[in-house]
Amino acid sequence: MEHSPVKIGVEIRGFKILQLLYTDTLYTCARAKKIRTDDSRLHQIPEHVIVLVSSDLQDTEDVSLSGFFSMMTEASRHSLHILKPIACLDNHDENSNVSPLYIFEDFDGVDLSTVLLSSLPVYTSLRLGVQLCDALAGLHKCGYIARVFCPQNVLVTLPLDTSAPSIPIIKMFLLPFALPCSQISLHRSRDLPHLGNDVVGGGLSALACVAPESTGRTDRGPDTRSDIYALGCMLYQLLTGTTPFTSHAATYMEQALQLVHAHIAQQPPLVCEVFPGLGVPMVVSQVVRHCMAKDPAQRYQSMFGAQADILACLRCMTATSPGRDFKLATHDLNAALHFSHGLYGREPQLLVLRDALDRVIYRRSRSGAIVFVRGVAGSGKTTLIEEAIQSRLGLTSSSLSSSSSPSPPPLLYGRIKFEQYKSGIPYSAITTTIGQLISQAISLDPDLEGSSELREIIGPNTHLLLEVWPAGVTLSALRRNSGGISSSLA
Repeated sequence: MEHSPVKIGVEIRGFKILQLLYTDTLYTCARAKKIRTDDSRLHQIPEHVIVLVSSDLQDTEDVSLSGFFSMMTEASRHSLHILKPIACLDNHDENSNVSPLYIFEDFDGVDLSTVLLSSLPVYTSLRLGVQLCDALAGLHKCGYIARVFCPQNVLVTLPLDTSAPSIPIIKMFLLPFALPCSQISLHRSRDLPHLGNDVVGGGLSALACVAPESTGRTDRGPDTRSDIYALGCMLYQLLTGTTPFTSHAATYMEQALQLVHAHIAQQPPLVCEVFPGLGVPMVVSQVVRHCMAKDPAQRYQSMFGAQADILACLRCMTATSPGRDFKLATHDLNAALHFSHGLYGREPQLLVLRDALDRVIYRRSRSGAIVFVRGVAGSGKTTLIEEAIQSRLGLTSSSLSSSSSPSPPPLLYGRIKFEQYKSGIPYSAITTTIGQLISQAISLDPDLEGSSELREIIGPNTHLLLEVWPAGVTLSALRRNSGGISSSLA
């Protein structure tokens, strides 16, 4: 990236950067050559290596990096397709603020994104898919998920020629965004660090393979099945030469939003339908579609299940009398206990909530709607409301939809609880809702914060609003409308 000091030719701790493999605002991975021989710590390190360093070269004592190095060491023992760590050069014996340098074995290959400008032969794609399954299975055995898994962090040998007797070999270098499963198993997606702008700063390649639950926009957290979704996206690219979803928006942020929306709400065409002339069997397309199911419960539950079906596809292609179809996931197994996020027996209540949302979305109710949900503690009121809202958010994405047909305007909604222990705060539920609605409106249109439109909507009630919602004092439109700040809020 332009602002990163890690560039080709730069020397870092006795190593000269030769080629950048991956870079974003947090980390950079590159090929490097050892140029110093006076450091005893470098004697056992090969001349050519792959290094990982903080993109700003500053030593931030990043605990996640040290944990990541240990995780990579363990994962490389479980899979031959994960780069093996060699050493870590830190500041133990130096007065330096330079970031620690993590050193890995070199691998004579190019990153996979450079060869995905066109589709690969079906047989070659499936052989690479088997190796990707092996690498991710090795990571899952250590109790981690990759989260960021894209062609940029996969190295592959050349040439990719099916007429050659040798099979292309891959090596995967993981990125420090991997998370332990124990950290995420009991959390929802929005409570976790998700794939924000920093993570995908190196481009849209990571977002092209991100699972819906890893975006931070759903009511569930990522798990090992999120990597299976990313595997399906990678297989899609290998077989077709294109990503499952594309965006032609003008700005990076608009492209990112469109891709996130597509992963959550849209279904890509079957692989065999993208370019019918490629001859991709229907069963291969079904395997890819099964990996990319929106609901994690509908995907393969383990890498072993996905790998078994890919191998079955290979056997079908090489058999003298190939049977083109077989039942998917017959060898799949649930490697971990996953709690269902589905709702059961709540269809009537969901219907009422969705009808109320539809009245607002399609302007059948001009003044909005208020719905009260009551029930004993722990009966699932919050989950019911979230399920209804999530099912309707995809209908209100006019700026995200790739369709040319007009879509409804964005839905503004507030979710509040009448808390037992906040009963002494006057109108707490109502003021919380007002704050949520105004904040959502401003996030969709930042110019609204200081516009006359907001002042006209609130009108002479500005003083009253600021009395019950003190956070509104930060909005310039409200400050101008109130003519100052009342003494009770100062």
